[in-house]
Amino acid sequence: MDKFISNLYVFGATCVDGGRDDLTGLPRVCATDSAVRSGLQLLFGVVAIVTVIYIMIAGIKLMVDQGDPQSVAKSRQSIIYAALGLVIVLTAEIIVTFVLGRL
Repeated sequence: MDKFISNLYVFGATCVDGGRDDLTGLPRVCATDSAVRSGLQLLFGVVAIVTVIYIMIAGIKLMVDQGDPQSVAKSRQSIIYAALGLVIVLTAEIIVTFVLGRL
């Protein structure tokens, strides 16, 4: 287990000195801004794909439930909330890219 922890990679590589943090005993990680950027873009991309799939499922429910007003309202509400979530995710990605570009 100790070998696994010493070879742990989190958005980058372990530091050149291979040392451990004195406080926690965990290996120090040297993450470059490009590694952090790619990791966060991957995360934002996965969340965006899941959100689009959720919107598509709610849209299909909206088309199928044309007779029931409560189901139509629920499906419409789901689409609105998912679209709002997608806007938030895209805005977060823009902010992170802007901030990391300024470092």
